[in-house]
Amino acid sequence: AKRQTLMRIAATILFNEMRRIWMQPLVWIVLGLTFIVIALLFLVLLNNFYLDIQVKFAGNDNAPGVTDSVFHPMLFWSSIIGALMMPIFTLRIVTEEKIRRQDILLTSAPIKCTTIITTKLLAIVSVAAAFALLNLIFPLTMSTIVNLDWGKIAAGIIGMLLFQASYAAICVWIATLTQNIMFTLLSCLGMFLLSFILFYSATSKESASNLFLYISSFSHLLSPLSGLITSTDIFYFIIVILLFSTLSIIHLRFKRD
Repeated sequence: AKRQTLMRIAATILFNEMRRIWMQPLVWIVLGLTFIVIALLFLVLLNNFYLDIQVKFAGNDNAPGVTDSVFHPMLFWSSIIGALMMPIFTLRIVTEEKIRRQDILLTSAPIKCTTIITTKLLAIVSVAAAFALLNLIFPLTMSTIVNLDWGKIAAGIIGMLLFQASYAAICVWIATLTQNIMFTLLSCLGMFLLSFILFYSATSKESASNLFLYISSFSHLLSPLSGLITSTDIFYFIIVILLFSTLSIIHLRFKRD
């Protein structure tokens, strides 16, 4: 009975967090704007394929298809855009709650810190899942006229979700440390840029580094986008999510005590 009660409380908190995100116009405005940006990107890539790539590789049996030439780069940029949305929703359900002092009521309740952090992270990841579904609209419309490699597209969508979920976990951890909006945004952006710098440094000929390549989340995003899902990439994202979620839980417990 106690376990059922705790599960019911966790479900109630998750529903409340989801409601705080999806009942506000912010999420719909952000998703709408990003959808327009990705639609324009899709049209540019498609136009480039038909006017340039298709002509250049005409008659070549190993010519790249629509999946590799259009949807591979589209999903890459969509992953970056989706990740950059995560701090916005983190501010909505973490920082704004701290500014309004609503977190005091939640942390003082007989609820595990693990439940609080997990429900907040799941609420943010739900936006990433909706964003991934929006990206599927484009290959679905193209599937009526061309043959697509749905295995690569599915792998790319999975990689996109894991990439955004790992970054969301980092943003939640940063948001638990402070209630300053500007500090939270700059810190989240700084972590994103740090990952990109590590990847850029690791792939350059002058300073190639396998360690930097493994630490950077970008290197683990490119494999699923190319249609290859490895256990190394999956474990990496899971480790990042668990690590920063644990840090958030520890900080929350420290504040409670």
